[in-house]
Amino acid sequence: MFSRAALTTSPCFRQVRRYASKKKSAIKHNPDAVELSEAVRILKAFEVGNPNHQIEAHVQCKIEKSTPLIRGSIVLPKSIKQEATILVFATGKKAEEAKAAGAHFVGGEELIEKVQAGEIKFDKCIATPQMFPAVTKIARILGPKGLMPTVKKGTVTDDIATTVTTSKGSFDFKGDKHGVLHTGIAKVGFKEEEIEANLRAVLEELKVFGKANNLKAFVRNIALSSTRGPGNVCRQYSQRVLARSFSSTTVPASSHGLLRLKEYYDTTLSEDLMVLTYDHTRAAPPKSRYPDLEVQLKQALEPTVEEPKVEKVDTGVRTRKGGKPVKPIQPLKSVDTIPNLDKIVLHSMVKDSIHSKSNLLSAFMAFQSITGCRPEVVYARNSVANWKLREGMPVGVKVTLRGEEMYLFMDKLVEIVLPRLKEWPGLSMTAGDGNGNIALGFPPSALALFPEVEGSFDLYPKMTGFDVIFNTTAYTNTDGRLLLSGFSVPFKSN
Repeated sequence: MFSRAALTTSPCFRQVRRYASKKKSAIKHNPDAVELSEAVRILKAFEVGNPNHQIEAHVQCKIEKSTPLIRGSIVLPKSIKQEATILVFATGKKAEEAKAAGAHFVGGEELIEKVQAGEIKFDKCIATPQMFPAVTKIARILGPKGLMPTVKKGTVTDDIATTVTTSKGSFDFKGDKHGVLHTGIAKVGFKEEEIEANLRAVLEELKVFGKANNLKAFVRNIALSSTRGPGNVCRQYSQRVLARSFSSTTVPASSHGLLRLKEYYDTTLSEDLMVLTYDHTRAAPPKSRYPDLEVQLKQALEPTVEEPKVEKVDTGVRTRKGGKPVKPIQPLKSVDTIPNLDKIVLHSMVKDSIHSKSNLLSAFMAFQSITGCRPEVVYARNSVANWKLREGMPVGVKVTLRGEEMYLFMDKLVEIVLPRLKEWPGLSMTAGDGNGNIALGFPPSALALFPEVEGSFDLYPKMTGFDVIFNTTAYTNTDGRLLLSGFSVPFKSN
């Protein structure tokens, strides 16, 4: 037998202890987390003048495959909606109890006929066990609306008075399949104590749900947001998260959950682009409701001369030579014509897919990993005999990014991939298709620089080259290149 001292001094034990300490050091707190009072103050600052806007709580819960869908009903300390309209299917003494408790509609078979005809509108439905078989006749009407009374919800019961009383101010919540609960908890005009009380009531109900399903530390993170405000992670409810082990770069802290590039464009870059792209000779007229007084006097004193009407002759649509489409006419310069990113398209053509379509799998997996969106397969439009290509054969994959996914990919490309890409001088000063859209070509080695691919490089059979196309709202290549330079895309010197 080995002694305890010999085990603790062995090299194997020291190695295991060293590995555990390294793993523990990789755990850190969320840098974006703020106190609950600070989160409420930020949301109220964004919602000045909108006291009726809603404050929502986004609760991340720990679930397993066998965990049922998160749902429940509670009575909030401070109600956020009007009193619900209650309909009760009951007869005899139970009907009298429902009326005394404050139910709006009470009845039996005659009430079922009115609901079937669509004459009654209500928010919640309760039934006695004796009336439940008759209520199943209108299950197709109540079921899709979530109003069908069930024993599991507690809406099929003999205790009608208590159920009606609690249903008036009850608050229903339901999570998604990933274990995230999105629910409103307060109005912007509520006091901080009332918001915290409503949040704690929801958390207590979630803890009861977690204990019922034998889940420890059920609630992981909580973020508060509003109709127009950003998301704010609450510090006292956020747990420790593991650092990303697949990338050597640290993740920059965002400003309270906002997209970094999107926020940068809205607050800084858009104003700079408006100044840099302004052309005084092509300025749009002012849109003010009250123009200058001198302009009004000048228009009033000028004599009005009726111009002779000239009949227009329809000469057909004029097209460019060679069958090329006519370029769009550039509008006058105004606030509405500031260039912006419309979408980003990732495109890759895989030559080996002509012999076997399974060769598309590597590019398909890589695109889905780096973008978070499912790619679509590109099929050949024409047949080319020299390439052994037939119409309808799969030849590549592509992904179209818009909104949040677009800005996240742009941030990742500029901050991580382009600085580490060797032998790339930068974007050409003449790049563009003439309408403000710019494309970049990347070698297969660039795909391995994305953090999602870098950490699991061996899982991808083959790296492929790909193109990134930036579709902008600019009308000229100069404005498009100016927009990309504002997003820190490097350009090569002439």
